[in-house]
Amino acid sequence: MSRGQVFLPYLKKRRKTFTLFVAFFLVFFVVFLLYRLPTEPLWYALVLCLSIGGIVSVADFYAFTRKHKNLAALIKSITHGELELPMSKDLIEQDYQQLLRLLSEEKRELTSSAEQKRRELVEYYTLWAYQIKTPIAAMRLALQSKNDEDSVELLMELFKIEQYADMVLQYLRVESPSTDFVLKRYSLDDIVRQAVHRYAKLFIRKKIGLDFKELDCEVLTDEKWLVFVIGQIFSNALKYTKEGTISVYMEDRAKKTLVIEDT
Repeated sequence: MSRGQVFLPYLKKRRKTFTLFVAFFLVFFVVFLLYRLPTEPLWYALVLCLSIGGIVSVADFYAFTRKHKNLAALIKSITHGELELPMSKDLIEQDYQQLLRLLSEEKRELTSSAEQKRRELVEYYTLWAYQIKTPIAAMRLALQSKNDEDSVELLMELFKIEQYADMVLQYLRVESPSTDFVLKRYSLDDIVRQAVHRYAKLFIRKKIGLDFKELDCEVLTDEKWLVFVIGQIFSNALKYTKEGTISVYMEDRAKKTLVIEDT
């Protein structure tokens, strides 16, 4: 805020002092009139008081402005650490600062508790996602030994369960502060083929065709995450496409726009 914008709040804060000063002057003025005393000393005293008061007010206004700027800078740079508040000038400011410190400490404790619960939840779901893969693998081996229609259908449903477990792992990976993203340049054709390979059995099972045109494009990305994202698009396309074809092509090679389109 500029000094002009600070001036009105300053006047509001000091309005009682200014009002009291005017009231005192009026009292003296009325007394001088009632007792028919010469008013010249009164006007002289008023000029002196206004001069001294003006100097004090200007200094006070600059101190008020400086304190406002310090607090505004503190608001912008505030962290979860200890509050470094400016020195309090009176008992009321000390009370407010004590209140702020108590609130800050309570907020820090709540944040720490919430972060601890989040870490425990992430650890739980990570452990669950990894452990669920063991029975999935065992069930797949048991079903692959059979060639009947029911086994094939159960294998498809088992594949979906595995995809949901992978989805949990991927989301936990994104939310983790220690996410091991590896950004490199990859062939987009290779990444799309990996996603297609994962869902090949569903393509065959649902008799959905795949029209894959060479993309001839390199992208800067994290391979695991992009394979997962494209896989989710294929999953949705296969889920809601009863018959027809899923097409993969590059719409605008200049802008590198990948299109995955179903019917």
